Amino acid sequence: MLSISEKYHVWYYEQEIWRKTKFLGVPLAKSVSDLWNYQEILSEIKPSIIVELGTHVGGSTLFFAEMLKLISPRGRVLSVDIDQSPVFDRVRENGWIELLESDTRAIVVAGRVRQLRAEYPGNAFFILDSAHTKDHVFGELLQLRTITQPGDYVIVEDGNINGNPVLPGWGEGPFEAVQQYLSDYPNDYRVDTDREQKFGFTFAPGGFLVRVRPQSECKTAQLHSNRRQPISGDCGRRNPSCKNRHISHTKRPKIVPQLTTISGIYSRGL
Repeated sequence: MLSISEKYHVWYYEQEIWRKTKFLGVPLAKSVSDLWNYQEILSEIKPSIIVELGTHVGGSTLFFAEMLKLISPRGRVLSVDIDQSPVFDRVRENGWIELLESDTRAIVVAGRVRQLRAEYPGNAFFILDSAHTKDHVFGELLQLRTITQPGDYVIVEDGNINGNPVLPGWGEGPFEAVQQYLSDYPNDYRVDTDREQKFGFTFAPGGFLVRVRPQSECKTAQLHSNRRQPISGDCGRRNPSCKNRHISHTKRPKIVPQLTTISGIYSRGL
């Protein structure tokens, strides 16, 4: 039997309130309580960079950029997606935002993050919200082993699908990827359950992670994270209720229209 909070969670999701949520006029498919939680985390860890895997139209990208402006004197939001064409102009024109069109597991992503970490030293905040399959998210987490540092914060969104408690029967997804990762590498992260439970429900159950293991101990993961794991079809073909149904995950990286190309990175305002 579902708890009161789980019943509310299912109601909130099935009413598609997340589809109707906007930030400064730009849609962002997230729970408003999660967004509030994220700004509290950002205020506490004061990151210099934010890395978002999964852009869609850029509402959350804009949210993170505006929050970062209030926290850091200088910083960067890197948002990666296989297709950046739906991104709103208001997002493209924001000087704190950099868009990269690529598979989120590609080596170019890790390379760019390393460059940004050198340019903007300090903590980093990562949020995973692209393809909702276990293999894809696990691949992203493996790549993060090579670029995260102690003190970084990682959010793995949409672990609520596959009956946790929404969309039962979806198949193994982000939640199962996190559980597998923590089983394989139990010393990499501390699961921040207090933060996760603060507002009663979250779209990222089990996915509030604080990096604790030194990067120097993670030397082999990049070989695994660089291997492509083609996915047949996309989220929309599997289930039209998936909030990332717009994403296709089998394209190759290409230049984002109207953005400046610098060493394979597609950005405005560098």
